[in-house]
Amino acid sequence: ISVTFIDKDGEENLVKVPVGMSILEAAHANDIELE
Repeated sequence: ISVTFIDKDGEENLVKVPVGMSILEAAHANDIELE
């Protein structure tokens, strides 16, 4: 599935993740800054 993360600057990061992966796992696997 596709998930779009939006960073603090408003930039969109589209990533593909497997079904069953949590959003937190997807963020970590794709080096998405969480804080």
